[in-house]
Amino acid sequence: MAKILVATDLTPRADRAISRAFVLAREHGADLTVLHVIDGDLPEVIAKRMRSEVGTYLARICKGNKGADTVNWSAQIEAGSPETVIASCAKDLPADLVVLGLHRPRSVLDKMRTATLEHIVRNCGQPVLLAALPAEQPYQAVLAAVDFTPASTAAIATVQHWAPKAKIHAFHAVYTGLGRVGSRDTDHAMARAILSETRTVCDAWMDRNGMLGDIDPPEIIEGALGSVYDRKQLELKPQIIALGAHARHGLAHWVLGGFARNLIRDPPCDLLITKPD
Repeated sequence: MAKILVATDLTPRADRAISRAFVLAREHGADLTVLHVIDGDLPEVIAKRMRSEVGTYLARICKGNKGADTVNWSAQIEAGSPETVIASCAKDLPADLVVLGLHRPRSVLDKMRTATLEHIVRNCGQPVLLAALPAEQPYQAVLAAVDFTPASTAAIATVQHWAPKAKIHAFHAVYTGLGRVGSRDTDHAMARAILSETRTVCDAWMDRNGMLGDIDPPEIIEGALGSVYDRKQLELKPQIIALGAHARHGLAHWVLGGFARNLIRDPPCDLLITKPD
């Protein structure tokens, strides 16, 4: 049976993560663990009282979710730093998916919280879902930025599993560095050659991973990743974005590029980040 871990800091925005976790648990018949991390430096007397109060609060929030009586859920309260405890609990369960909520921006504090979210995403070996939107219904549309690596393969497979009814719109941005395609004959020819080669690589990736029958081939678009993403996001208005994280050669941690970090700081919708096996 699948296991989902959702972590909450007890803020209203984090309640969206709990709601989404319940939706996914109902859809997939998964066990759900709701985790809150308290300060590990609190005196024992205060920590004990907080555990009791938090436990009562979590029970009320969880029972208030639609269909909560059909989900096998439990509350867990641990002490320590969130970036360490969440990853450790996810490993111990072991969780198949980690769901996190977002924070309302508050100047300097926002930078600290964003760094914590990035740290958790890097530390967790499991796919991490950042829940930004209200969980009113199952996902309908997915936007996936792919680069034909194992990380992209894992991202597609993960979002196919957790959002099986959603339409996946995959794209690959090709920055030729040649200016606007067709501005000069030489630029036009070189850009077309780059785009043609990219389509060949894309076809091989689709064939290699047996995904031709499951999703439409990724759209190959000339332009910088950020600007291409902005256009597709406005066009499709997805409920979830799927990305893959890469391992830096020779290091034990995962790398989040500037594109992923910017999305974590201000996601327009839910964000699913997956690491390859």
